[in-house]
Amino acid sequence: MENVNWLSLIIAALVPMIVGFIYYAKPLFGKAWMESIGMTDEKAKEANMPVVFGISLVMAFLL
Repeated sequence: MENVNWLSLIIAALVPMIVGFIYYAKPLFGKAWMESIGMTDEKAKEANMPVVFGISLVMAFLL
């Protein structure tokens, strides 16, 4: 593991997160996405965001 470029791995794990933030933003496709899956603002506020984003980051890193 001495030849692993950790900076590139961290950046590669953050790219899907950044793209997701942009894609699912309400001004872009967020409203259409929420309507298509039946999500409401109340349901979104009930979610535990640190856990959701933490798991997403771990999965992006593993990807």
